[in-house]
Amino acid sequence: MKGRKLAVVLTLCLLSVAGSGLSLYHVGYRINLSPSVPTGIWRVNEKGYEKTDYVVVSPNSHQGYELAIGRGYLPGFSPMLKRVVAVEGDVVDYDEKEKAVTVNGEYIMMTEIISQDTEGRKLPKASFPVTLRRGEIWLSSENIRGYDSRYFGPVSEDILRKAAPVWIF
Repeated sequence: MKGRKLAVVLTLCLLSVAGSGLSLYHVGYRINLSPSVPTGIWRVNEKGYEKTDYVVVSPNSHQGYELAIGRGYLPGFSPMLKRVVAVEGDVVDYDEKEKAVTVNGEYIMMTEIISQDTEGRKLPKASFPVTLRRGEIWLSSENIRGYDSRYFGPVSEDILRKAAPVWIF
């Protein structure tokens, strides 16, 4: 009988934790486990952001996101969080000599384009140079191996929401 009571208590505890997690998700909290930006708990806000802000990409919203999930770059429950580095009117290019993305001639750190992922699979490459049109955003990681606009190009601002770190670990 003791074992059965313990099982019921543990089940109720797990259901409570899962329910709390779902509640937090619905009010905008996300857990980031990807090294593309600092890992931790993030709060997703309304639309609207500026250059250098972090944003979360809506799930399954473009080919880049689908490839990231399909190849396991992101766990299925993890958001794609990136930093905005270029907006409408900015010119994004790739300097082959310096192995870095530039925005209006300024270098963006840790943006060398790598031809294969860690499993040896070929990575796509964005077309360069590109002048961002109205509603287009260029996203960057904070990790050389990050998967970002270097590979899938600009994204529509309609699929982004501003994100802010709450607790980084």
